[in-house]
Amino acid sequence: MNIVYKLVGYDRETERQLVKIDIPPKHVASARGIAGIARDDESMADCPLDKNQARDIAGIIDRPVDAEKYDYFLEPYVQAPHRRWA
Repeated sequence: MNIVYKLVGYDRETERQLVKIDIPPKHVASARGIAGIARDDESMADCPLDKNQARDIAGIIDRPVDAEKYDYFLEPYVQAPHRRWA
């Protein structure tokens, strides 16, 4: 099972997911650290981020975020295996 992480933003008024940014594998450890996730924590829980955490994670992956408009979470996903079709 391969776990990938995304920085996900939800509109504060509608609660709709409007932002989804992949965290490159080389930055996952830093993003988890910023989010306060322990190295040995293997849970699949979404981690709510405050404005500064969201900005810091966005900074390490060089992507802009609007931390005033959206609520951000660091979310783990199970990456689907690649399929070969016959």
